Amino acid sequence: MPELSPLERSTPFRTAVAVAYLLLNTSLNMLNRWALGQYKFRFPMLLTSAHMIFGSVVLLPAMVMMEGYRGTHRANLRKDWKALLFIGAVNGPQIALNNASLVSIELSLNQVIRAGIPVCVACFAFCLERRIPTEIGMAYLLLVTLSVMCVMFTGKEHGEWFGIAMCLTSVLMQSAQMSLSGKLMSGKLDSFQLNFYTGPIAFVVLIMMELFMQQESAGLYRFYTHKPGATIGIMLGGCILALMYNVVLMQAVRTFSSVGTAVLGNFCTVMLITASAVLLGELKDWGATRYIGCVNTFVGAAAYGLHPKIFGMPVSRALPRS
Repeated sequence: MPELSPLERSTPFRTAVAVAYLLLNTSLNMLNRWALGQYKFRFPMLLTSAHMIFGSVVLLPAMVMMEGYRGTHRANLRKDWKALLFIGAVNGPQIALNNASLVSIELSLNQVIRAGIPVCVACFAFCLERRIPTEIGMAYLLLVTLSVMCVMFTGKEHGEWFGIAMCLTSVLMQSAQMSLSGKLMSGKLDSFQLNFYTGPIAFVVLIMMELFMQQESAGLYRFYTHKPGATIGIMLGGCILALMYNVVLMQAVRTFSSVGTAVLGNFCTVMLITASAVLLGELKDWGATRYIGCVNTFVGAAAYGLHPKIFGMPVSRALPRS
């Protein structure tokens, strides 16, 4: 675990980070699903590229003018340029691959596959952060992962193998990115610096992908000519939400660890599914498996986070470094 400040170790701060993560994750997902789905704003790659570069542009004055950041950039880039390059290079493509997979597989199957992110992050944490779950920690991870799969699985899933492969690739890339971010933030980098450094890299990678495929630029221009206000609103609103979410996400990785943040993400997913079912009156269609999976997800996620405080035993431990 990184060396946390007294503020970061305090319960109010940790609670605020968790609540902010859940709210921003929910808001950004709802905006993207509405825009890309119902409003037919079918330009996920260009939308994501705008999200990536917007954060770096907004953070530029602080990075240049604030004394705590000014003068540190050369040393940071010299020390961690390989890791920052990897994080930036995979960030955009993993989002694009996940969005593209929804064309050929159902959302429920996509969510079943993505439920395995905490276990994947734990595997990468062993390789990159030299941390492994304890026996009780692994039990909680498996409980949460299998429970989320039970909630998402409807029995009617179908999809093409190509879409499943894209979703699996996205999961692996995101897991590696989260673990490597946790490793960097155990040093001197904070969530603002991490987003500032990796944003331009992700932007360049996505723009190069678009230049190669040429699938969205012409369509976005036509959409803008017909609906300029809606286009600006979706792009600007998404950029602001994405900046806040990315900063809070990296702070959550620092505060709760990469694996803990992945567990929190699964908790958020099941909470959204449950809330949606309650609001739309779909709970009557749920079977016992989905109810049990929902309860077990909440219990497992809470146990993973509270076990160290209640029992004084960690859910992961650091391995000696050679």
